[in-house]
Amino acid sequence: MISPVKYDSYHILKERNRSNYNGFLGEISGETKFLMIKFFKTLIENECQIEAGREFLINKNMNSNDSYELIKGNVSTAYITRDHFKNFLEDMCIFPSNFENEVVFSRFDKNHDGKVTFLEVNINC
Repeated sequence: MISPVKYDSYHILKERNRSNYNGFLGEISGETKFLMIKFFKTLIENECQIEAGREFLINKNMNSNDSYELIKGNVSTAYITRDHFKNFLEDMCIFPSNFENEVVFSRFDKNHDGKVTFLEVNINC
């Protein structure tokens, strides 16, 4: 006797979403679809690597306060600037371009004031 396939909520939502977006995906060019797939695959891979790195640091007993103080260094300010961040990366032998530094710094600088406070680091970690 063959038993019926049991659909969980994931499969039901997947099917529902597939039917909702088929019309839109049919309207975009193959190149655009390829670029979207490549973009989202890269985004997912990067986010997974970031999460794995974060978990690794946590397992090494390094919390967000430790990370924040390490990046801030011996400066007396209560925040991290773009220059602090770039200097920290260069001390780690990572030499980002100004654009790359800005992209990563902006991820933590949620209020866009050019300063990353401990609270902003905690919200993001």
